[in-house]
Amino acid sequence: VVIFDNSIYMLTLAGENLFNMERSYKAICSAKIGAIKESNIITDFEAFSRIAGNGHNPRKFVSFNDAHLQKLNNSSTRKKMARKFSIQLDGDKFDTTKPETSDKLVKLLCARGMVDPFDDNPMEVAGSKKWE
Repeated sequence: VVIFDNSIYMLTLAGENLFNMERSYKAICSAKIGAIKESNIITDFEAFSRIAGNGHNPRKFVSFNDAHLQKLNNSSTRKKMARKFSIQLDGDKFDTTKPETSDKLVKLLCARGMVDPFDDNPMEVAGSKKWE
């Protein structure tokens, strides 16, 4: 935590513990789960919400990519991502009745799914940033 000129800057999420604040990533997670529901790209919102809101998944939503969610509104993009990252579809929606589908979708939307540049295989990464 850095306090400067009547402002508090938290360099990590651990600073929230100092002030007994509700974890900000939980609020972010809740908002993004709502955006996913509105996008109408999943089959079972309740099942998805349970998986996405538990364990380590809520922390992942800090790196949620809204642009990727918008791209998934296109059914051909959904099908392409489903094939590439082995995510189960039911019709043209992600089959979130299966927990592994919800987990994979969270990883995909939260910058945890990438493609190996040498063999074009999907892989899970701890985090990513734009190539410079």
